[in-house]
Amino acid sequence: MRVPCELVEDLLPLYHDKACSEDSRALVDEHLQGCSACRKTLAEIHEQVEHPREDMEGMREAQKMWMRVRRRNILQYLIALCFLFLAIAVIAWATNPKGKVVPAENIEVSQVCRLEDGSIVFHMYTNDGKQLRSLTFEIIGGSFYFIPMQARFEADRESEQGIFNVYLSIYAPEEYKEEDSEDRDVKAMLQCSYPLKGIYVGSPGNEVVVWEMGQELPAASPAMERMMENNRSIWAYESKSDWDKYYSYLERTLGDEMFRKEGVE
Repeated sequence: MRVPCELVEDLLPLYHDKACSEDSRALVDEHLQGCSACRKTLAEIHEQVEHPREDMEGMREAQKMWMRVRRRNILQYLIALCFLFLAIAVIAWATNPKGKVVPAENIEVSQVCRLEDGSIVFHMYTNDGKQLRSLTFEIIGGSFYFIPMQARFEADRESEQGIFNVYLSIYAPEEYKEEDSEDRDVKAMLQCSYPLKGIYVGSPGNEVVVWEMGQELPAASPAMERMMENNRSIWAYESKSDWDKYYSYLERTLGDEMFRKEGVE
């Protein structure tokens, strides 16, 4: 029996998906044997159905590959970020201007004397050839500590001008009277009414003695008295011109008494 192509075409999708009855399938098989047009239609159905499946599999593989690449890139980014933070931390640790106290063996104290007002003045120098980033102070157990601080990996100094080569002073009269220091900034800073027990450069256990209670000191020379009269705080010096002015002032007031190192005019 000759079956119309229109009827077979309606059955072809079911035939392709094996969803039609055995009788319908036998009918289509018989028709396809003698109808090239319907065979072509079946081939097109197969093409339309099977190729999208292949494309979908390809997309799934591409997506898996993309996810693997993405995970790898994220991991590499996180590793790089960790190394960056580590590098920043190491640099900060190495260059922190208050990273370490200058060792006592690199601290020189000289020209210790007492001014007429009871202040003790002296020269401090660090002899390691490195820059000095900070000079802080602290009162511990009634003693005053000048604390020179450097970075752990400090740069070499380019000249002998800087906070590593200065005169320092502190009010520490032999007989400490409250009324003698009412207007003194040092008294406010110390926040104490007792005499200082000692003056040191460094930190406890790593210090150079400047003076200790009961120690006799020579009187300051007239030149030293003159130098300290108008010497503004070295903590205010920042630029090279500031330091040029400071050493020029020392030269004018101290003359031959000025502590000299190579390169300091």
